[in-house]
Amino acid sequence: MIVGVLGPEDSVAHVLKVAQKGEPYLELIPMVYKSYAEAADLLQARQREVEGVLFTGFDLFTYVSGFVKPIVPWEYTTCDVMTLSCTILLAGSRGYDVTKMSFDGFGALNNIIMDAYMEIGYKPEQLQIHVPRRRRSNEKDYIDYLCDFHTNLFKNKKISCSIHGLSECYAKMKETEYPCFRRLFFSEPVRDQLIKLRLRHQITESRGGGVAVIAIEMDVVDHYAVYGKSELENFFKSKQAAEAIYVFGQRLGAAVIKATNGRYYIFTNTATLRNETKNFKSLDLLGTLASDAGVNRVHIGVGIGKSAFEAKSNADYGRERSSLSGQNGLYIVFNDKTVHGPFIPMGSSPVRKNNGGLQEISRKSGLGLTTLKKLDQTLKQYNVDEITPVDLARIYGVSPRSMNRIIAKLEAAGGYVQNMGVDMRHEVGRPSRLLKINLD
Repeated sequence: MIVGVLGPEDSVAHVLKVAQKGEPYLELIPMVYKSYAEAADLLQARQREVEGVLFTGFDLFTYVSGFVKPIVPWEYTTCDVMTLSCTILLAGSRGYDVTKMSFDGFGALNNIIMDAYMEIGYKPEQLQIHVPRRRRSNEKDYIDYLCDFHTNLFKNKKISCSIHGLSECYAKMKETEYPCFRRLFFSEPVRDQLIKLRLRHQITESRGGGVAVIAIEMDVVDHYAVYGKSELENFFKSKQAAEAIYVFGQRLGAAVIKATNGRYYIFTNTATLRNETKNFKSLDLLGTLASDAGVNRVHIGVGIGKSAFEAKSNADYGRERSSLSGQNGLYIVFNDKTVHGPFIPMGSSPVRKNNGGLQEISRKSGLGLTTLKKLDQTLKQYNVDEITPVDLARIYGVSPRSMNRIIAKLEAAGGYVQNMGVDMRHEVGRPSRLLKINLD
């Protein structure tokens, strides 16, 4: 996909840097202007060269929209709360009073600016913040108005410094005697918008040929709830699993969206996916994720549909079918609701549970079989080696007192709990026992 990046030199350079690292399959065409007045003419002349346009700011987007009509998908980058918070803190670290500042290029005062201050810990009543009016439709001398706005505030000693979202205003204010800061640049907001552009392009291209969506759910080891020797190693291995998903998406030229609870979605078109997987016979992503040491279970649904919504719904249905099976697997759901699967990784076999050992432990300890099944599943799910009763209670889902009762019964039954020492991670309070529980 060819994307035109429209903006001032510093903003465009940042987008190109982010894309080179995170979206190597996109071809970006820089469209750099020196003044706002050039932006509309520049895009009008070059829009037909690209398959999407990314504006490096909302104000730029609204200004150009008054002169040029989109013939390809348009998106714009925004400055998020964390980025602006860091910029404010930078000004504070240089000795400026951050409660007395002016801003431009960030929209309404009660949105991102106030959110950024609240993120730092300030309350509205502590602030004397000034923002200019928005650009009027087709207003070409807006930058001059902004410079006058900030300069008058400095002259009247109402602000200590200014923060600029608009590059052109910042360049002019730097030539004055007044202290000013350009807002910082982070990668994530840019990458999100590039993904959206690629997704919109992918859906447009697939019309008539069908949309394909891959829904992926990974049951990843919780590296913060347990105490063991290989926590750090497993943490990095789980990161590798996420990278495998992005690499697979890049092979398809697809858009990868990270959702919640360890879920990912890959949006592409049916023809591309058929070609890459040899007509759905070889989807190696399942095997790659299933073999990752940082992943306990992986459930994948492939959905085919006439629209992105239909394909995603079918993919979620396939993923849920895999999840209910209790094993690593993949289901394909076509637009006529035909379901193919389960497909399992090479060398895998269906999970068969043997509860004979747990029944014997239940008889000896007096604990219910349901309690023991859940405990056994928890220990295996989190790859527990050695753990404190408090940590075990947290991942099991009961109070520490209830967990101590379970442990006491297992200890009384003999041979199922070993004392491995004490947990010295905490500097205060009574040390906790480190236990090793064996239910096999």
